[in-house]
Amino acid sequence: MRIVVTGGAGFIGSAAVVRLLARGDEVVVLDALAELPYAAAPKRENLAWAAAHGPLRAIHGDVRDPAALAAALPGADAVLHLAGLGSVPASRRLARLYHDVNVVGTASVLAGARAAGVGHVVVASSSTVYGDRADGPFREDDALAPATSPYAASKRVMEAVCEAFARATPSVAVVRPFAVYGPRLRPDLALCRFALAALAGAPLPITGDLSAQRDWTYVDDVVDGLLAALDRRRAGLWNLGAGAPRSLAEVVATLGELVGAELPVTRLPPRPGDVALTWADRSRAVAELGLGPATELRVGLARTLAWYRAAAGALVPQGSADRELRA
Repeated sequence: MRIVVTGGAGFIGSAAVVRLLARGDEVVVLDALAELPYAAAPKRENLAWAAAHGPLRAIHGDVRDPAALAAALPGADAVLHLAGLGSVPASRRLARLYHDVNVVGTASVLAGARAAGVGHVVVASSSTVYGDRADGPFREDDALAPATSPYAASKRVMEAVCEAFARATPSVAVVRPFAVYGPRLRPDLALCRFALAALAGAPLPITGDLSAQRDWTYVDDVVDGLLAALDRRRAGLWNLGAGAPRSLAEVVATLGELVGAELPVTRLPPRPGDVALTWADRSRAVAELGLGPATELRVGLARTLAWYRAAAGALVPQGSADRELRA
């Protein structure tokens, strides 16, 4: 199949591109290639890594640009739409931009796919649409709590746009990834900062309460779900999570065991928009997408640390974590 991957130079996107190439698909990447303010796995490096696994066509362009979409979409069998803005803290300062990129950008991709005769689109939403909940697991048909940030709100509106388009060609599938981590993780995200600190013997920067629980999900498991939703070629909605929330305290302890040292922490104030719990009910994804067991946290953290250890020389922040990435 010929697959267009928007945001294909990002963390999850580049991992998906590698898997698509490995199975013999023809891949077109559409990405704005805006550089992160870090030397850690920037988008051009991610794209080069993906391209080393097979021939691909890369288009430098924004998903809101009709010309970029017109260059990428004709002849495609399906689209994997991963482009977007993804920082909860930054979304509070850049609410209008988040709406524009995540909502208008998604509507532009879906309209462009329809015009180009593309049969199927898979769209990445977020577990943040569930809001701040005290219990779980979170099921796809649960009533959604109020959005906790402009980022979460943009993803909820984006899902509504997908529902509207799903009533006609192309079929639209939506996935909700939970707390994704692994090699090439975006450097402003928690487990990247934790991994770098653990390897350097520095205090781990912990925002808020160590009891907060996340459904940490290894990137390969998310890619499994994305490709299964792509191949199913029907509308649907699925959580992509491990189904096993773990506290920040457990993450710190596991990292310490893996590096052979007790890790100090630096406690930072809680951030607006952070939640106490994320927890995916993955039963629908297992039943309908055929997903296997999720990667156990210790295994995923060990793989992540191994990658960061090998790439340590390139992982020094070069600017403010508040700068934004456009895909």
